[in-house]
Amino acid sequence: MPKETLTIDTMGNIDEGSLRIAANNAFKLLAQDLADRPVLNKARKIVITLEMKPVVNTNSHSPQLDSVEYAWHIAQKVPAIGSSGGVMQPQQDGTLAFHSDLPDSPNDETIMDEAERRRAELRERDRNRG
Repeated sequence: MPKETLTIDTMGNIDEGSLRIAANNAFKLLAQDLADRPVLNKARKIVITLEMKPVVNTNSHSPQLDSVEYAWHIAQKVPAIGSSGGVMQPQQDGTLAFHSDLPDSPNDETIMDEAERRRAELRERDRNRG
């Protein structure tokens, strides 16, 4: 590929196009997050940083720019994934208990919990009889 002048249009060609590929991947991930969580009304961001550092030729009478070292970075910012919270109940043995189906009520039972508890009681009663 011929020598190119750095512009916003040619920036993607840096490092044999790897900057373009990385930026496009960041755009896809950001778009996917927007599609996955459309009701989350928070901004998503992509930050493309291009750092340039002068390399000076000091062998002449007046120092001159010999070349420019560069590096690029792409950062994505999407809102954190989390929950609104729940409640855990401390147990006598020093552990914490929670209910996966009832996050605000660790001591309550669902219909399925009650049915399982009842089956366990019946199995225990049948063992004690026989």
